[in-house]
Amino acid sequence: LQRHFNTMQGFKYTSTSKQQLMEALAVSIQKSEIGFPDNVIKQELDIHLSDRDLLCYKLETEVFAPLEQLKAICNAVEEHRDSAPASELAQFLGRRLSAITSGRMSFRALYRGSRVELLPETLNAFALLQDLKSSVCEVYGLSETQLNVEITVEGEWVGDCEKIRLILLELLNNAACSSDDVPDALNIGLSVQILPEVVNLEVVDNGRGIAIALHQRVFRMFERSATGNGNGMGLFIVRETVKQLGGDIRLKSEVGKGSAFQVRIPNLLSQKHQ
Repeated sequence: LQRHFNTMQGFKYTSTSKQQLMEALAVSIQKSEIGFPDNVIKQELDIHLSDRDLLCYKLETEVFAPLEQLKAICNAVEEHRDSAPASELAQFLGRRLSAITSGRMSFRALYRGSRVELLPETLNAFALLQDLKSSVCEVYGLSETQLNVEITVEGEWVGDCEKIRLILLELLNNAACSSDDVPDALNIGLSVQILPEVVNLEVVDNGRGIAIALHQRVFRMFERSATGNGNGMGLFIVRETVKQLGGDIRLKSEVGKGSAFQVRIPNLLSQKHQ
């Protein structure tokens, strides 16, 4: 493979380059230029086919099936335009559209978050958190008092703004969906502690909580709660983005006692002055 790509300048490992590598690998195997132990290629193909099948299944159940439902609902609303059922159908239509839009935004976020290189810049923590608070409260119909923001500043904050915003937004979305029965009783806390070397982020809620046995599973792609809310992408995106920033994430939660997601990422202040 090095022989095939030694003339490519600035080669980076992206989804496109991965495809190029796989194609070159296949050609080399066909020409008997390289070989692999038995079953290695089959195992790799099985993994890729499994991922493809999972994606196709999710597209069918999360996108195409709901769209068929929406089409039927639109026809029903048209037939009962001036009746009470039409209002209920329209509300259901809005909820389904919001769910599909949420899924699209998560996939878009995953694509954007796949950018490997970091783009350090000075962050205005107060403006960033206030913007996130306003956005989440508007989308989920929360009052200003239901989302509390705390900031502790002990120096300048330098980091990849787009990735940090993505982490916080997905954690806040997850918290906003953590209570179904009494949404008015939901309270969310967002705290940021800016230190010279690291930045500590925490999002807590008083929602339904997560069983300890599921603490690792919630970060898997397409893993959803038993209530069926969300699209199973948010926490996966958070974990992968935190890794890209060289940080770590921890979950503290029990059923019925809410959840706390704690993120620790490097403060890139030193890179700014290099």
